[in-house]
Amino acid sequence: MERCPHGLKPAFCSFCTPSQSLKPSRTPHRSTETTEFGQEAVDTNGLLAAGIHIVRPHKGRDDASFNTLDETVTFIHFDGQPNLWAVEKILARTPNLKTVQVIPSARRFIDPGTTAHRLLQERGVTVQTGHVRPDLVWEPDRIISKTYEPQRQFLLRLEDEQKALFEELLAMKFEAALMAARYYCLAGEDYLPQRAFCAIFGFSPRTNHSVSAWINAVLYYLDPGFPVSSRSKQRAAEMKRKVERLRPLMQDAERRQQLAADLGLAALPADLPLARLDVFREFMAAKRTGGLDRLASEASNDWRALTLRFGLAPELPSTYRTLEEVGGLMGGITRERVRQLEERGLAALGISAD
Repeated sequence: MERCPHGLKPAFCSFCTPSQSLKPSRTPHRSTETTEFGQEAVDTNGLLAAGIHIVRPHKGRDDASFNTLDETVTFIHFDGQPNLWAVEKILARTPNLKTVQVIPSARRFIDPGTTAHRLLQERGVTVQTGHVRPDLVWEPDRIISKTYEPQRQFLLRLEDEQKALFEELLAMKFEAALMAARYYCLAGEDYLPQRAFCAIFGFSPRTNHSVSAWINAVLYYLDPGFPVSSRSKQRAAEMKRKVERLRPLMQDAERRQQLAADLGLAALPADLPLARLDVFREFMAAKRTGGLDRLASEASNDWRALTLRFGLAPELPSTYRTLEEVGGLMGGITRERVRQLEERGLAALGISAD
């Protein structure tokens, strides 16, 4: 079979044939940032012959993929995480490097603001996202991991007590339960890459491990048979204690009204999630003791984010607002920025955001 110098059929090679003339075999994940290397499995020797080196960083090991780097290398594809130590090692060995490519899920390691990105920028190296094996790119009808689909099916098939517990978490608006429902597409939504999923809930992509810990805490709360980290087990236990405290308020309007009166309010803010009632109670205590006034003078943005979030802004109705709603009222800042302001403000008041 005739092959081009890159190890592919000439008609399918994105180096020999302009990329716009290729007809992809499938819609790739994050297609706007994906550069495909053809429509069939790439021959590694062909890539090396074309000057494209695949490096496989393993911390603490001087791999052969690094040993082959020299001044002739201009294009590198990371098969793994482009950690700072790996970027530094590559730049030291490749003075003529022009392009670095990473898979979409690893892009955060060299996003703007990181030291790795600054080093690449100083050298004039272009960063792009792509796959050397487009046949492995995720698509909606494929399982993205060994655990994703079994866990999704578990939540879809909940019955009896487990179903009631999960619905209770959703009714109380526990963020962890809302994240689990969206992540596993329980309402039939489209699957979201983790970066996009984090953005919906106001998390930085760099905090995806924290997001996973919360989702796993929900699974463990519903079924202790799930293998999860000690952190997730601890959060599940906290969730259970909080649910037991909040459960009587779900069906007792008089108790809710009494709680509002105890806090000096005519009523609790509309849409206040019961899961955040403890935080709200401590927040009101800080208001009574003057802590909120001090915060207003020392960190006005933090104070503004908190008062808007918990419905205490004097010019607006008493309503608990989403991160996105607060961002809009603060001039269009992002959910992530609002979350940062909220957590920083609560920490200044001595209140845990959880």
